[in-house]
Amino acid sequence: MLKERERRGVVHVVDKRDAETLRDVARIAGVLTTQRVGQSLVTLEPAGGRSLARRIVELRAELDAARAEREVHAVHLHGWEACVLGAFALRPHTEARVVCSPRGARFGGAWAAPLVATMLRSRLAPFHHAILAGTLAEGEALGRLLGRAAEVLAPPVPARYFDAPRREPPRPLVVAQVCGEGAVRLATRLSVLMNGREPRVDFGWIGDVDARMRGQLEAAHVRELHPDEALPRAWVYLAVSQGERLPVALAHAMAAGVPCLVADSAAHRALIQHGETGFLCASERDFLEHAVFLLRNAPERRSIGEAARADAARRFTELNYRRALLRVYGLPAPAAIEKRSPCPPLQIVV
Repeated sequence: MLKERERRGVVHVVDKRDAETLRDVARIAGVLTTQRVGQSLVTLEPAGGRSLARRIVELRAELDAARAEREVHAVHLHGWEACVLGAFALRPHTEARVVCSPRGARFGGAWAAPLVATMLRSRLAPFHHAILAGTLAEGEALGRLLGRAAEVLAPPVPARYFDAPRREPPRPLVVAQVCGEGAVRLATRLSVLMNGREPRVDFGWIGDVDARMRGQLEAAHVRELHPDEALPRAWVYLAVSQGERLPVALAHAMAAGVPCLVADSAAHRALIQHGETGFLCASERDFLEHAVFLLRNAPERRSIGEAARADAARRFTELNYRRALLRVYGLPAPAAIEKRSPCPPLQIVV
């Protein structure tokens, strides 16, 4: 009879060139390790002229090697390329649960989505499998493509954002999350419009910009801030970029209890309830009008901020993340395995 620890091995398959996916894998591996779940990591190398058939054979050999180390409970395919190669590399008699995280629901390009989705549905049908998405919007897109509901696993927000007390300074502070030239342009415009001839509102930014965009922000008196310091003090938070993945910084702002104004996008609509936990803004004018309304109305600012924090607590705590992850893998709740002996650390198969 197999030992319980061995029966719960998980193999992660990931493209090592994808830094964001590797961060997701590290977060998942950390949770599984604390629950005494043995793991192996199989990294995909660039094609380098090798045929698809050759790469599938090589991945199958690596999966067999991982299986030789321990009985595999689940194989997690991270990224669309891992999903495609893994769907062909898995042996037909595999009893392990298969978890697919295609990321972005694009499958490498819009033109390829129907073809790849049809192939994945066919190849994964014999296995007990689950589809994993990072946001509700991504989950809905994957559900339509793959013909089955996707589990949504949003990364947890650090407890320090939930625990930080609100400390609004006497002078209004607006914090903007900027990513890309369009977001920088909108943030600088709003700063100029809200301050006029004399400074009345402090504007700060968090995010990742190049030297040229940094100069634009500084010229408009929008200063760089650190999220841990800025969010507990912010009167209003602006998410002016439109992204497909989970807006992690927005989740942090919600947890900090800041009323949020966000660009009207699918990813933001999945987080913000318009008029309750923030406002969806379709134009520069929307951002300006809602920001002025909140800056002038302290009770409304406090009410929306508290609702945002409560909503974040329902969705983004570490405990919720751990429970959802274990449910996807079909593993017991933490209390059922917390007393078992430690497992070996994550192994890298190269």
